[in-house]
Parts: sequence; C-alpha cells; structure tokens
Amino acid sequence: MSLFLFWALFALASVAGEFSGDPGGLLFMSTIIGSALWLNLKIGFWRKLELYEDRIVLYDYATRTVVPVGLVRGVAVADGRLSVELSDGRSLPSAAFEGSLWAALFGSRSAARTERLINGFYGFGKGVRAPKDDPGELLRFRHLNLLALPAVIATVFVSYYLIGLVFSP
Repeated sequence: MSLFLFWALFALASVAGEFSGDPGGLLFMSTIIGSALWLNLKIGFWRKLELYEDRIVLYDYATRTVVPVGLVRGVAVADGRLSVELSDGRSLPSAAFEGSLWAALFGSRSAARTERLINGFYGFGKGVRAPKDDPGELLRFRHLNLLALPAVIATVFVSYYLIGLVFSP
C-alpha cells in the first residue's frame, strides 16, 4: 500500500506538469519507482513452488532450489516458517515462505497450505515414500526474474507520461 502511495505522489507531480519538458527526469523517476515496485512485487507475490514426481522446486526471491524427493524426510511449519527437513538431519528453510512477525504470532496460511500440498502430494508422514539408494543432491540456481523489471519500469513510465498528457495544464 505504501508503495502505491509513493507512486501516486509522483503521479501528482506528473499531473502538475513537472515532467512535461523533461523526459529524462520522467525516465529517471520511472526507473526509481519501477524498480521499487518490482522489488515489492517480487517479495510479496512472486514466490512459487513446483512439485514433480522426483523433485521439489522452490522459487525464493533470488534463488531457485531443486530438492530431490529422496533427500526429503518431511515438511513442517514452525513459527510461521516453512521448513523442508532433509534426510541427513539438515533443515532447508525457504525465504519466500518464512513469513513475518505476524506469521510467527498468528501462523502463516500460505506456509501451512504449502506444507499440506507437499505432504499430500508425496505422502510424507504416511510411510508411502521409500528412501532411494541414491537420493541425488540439492541444487541452487540464481532466479532474479529480471525480465519483469523493464516491463514494470515501462509501465510506470507510460502511466506517468499519459497522466501528464491528460491532466497537465
């Protein structure tokens, strides 16, 4: 919500004709506001989980983690955070499903729903999965979702430009 108000502040500047003679200033402000909006969207909405027969793929803010199912002992939610328990005793937290102070106090519906999905799909806790001899290895990749950044910046630029055309004196 606060980011929308920040966008609206510069939209008012565009309405006042602040950027009408300065397209460079408009592009600069669009880049700043668009980058902040992209980061907010990435943190708030662009988390993803993919379930395959042989692996779990978790998309966090900056990484993509591929976890072979043979390495997973179970999935649990504690203090509002999703944690994948590995067979060697390690725990793999997911930054995208860590939650907040609110989630720690009252629980996280998205982390709990993800736990139910994973446990239901793979049958963890029901004795359905038999461990494999070679479970595979944990893989991490960068996942920045940079293709959306120019699209968000262009959208902000066009919105400011159109607002300036329509409403400026």
